Amino acid sequence: MLAEYADVDIAPDPVPYNGGTTTLQAPWMGVSVVVKAGSN
Repeated sequence: MLAEYADVDIAPDPVPYNGGTTTLQAPWMGVSVVVKAGSN
């Protein structure tokens, strides 16, 4: 599964849901994560 990150340039954070492991794995594999700033 982690090999799939080689095909990804940017990973969006799944706002308003928790990205959990997926959001943590992306930077570990060298993929930037885009997060929308704002209040809940």
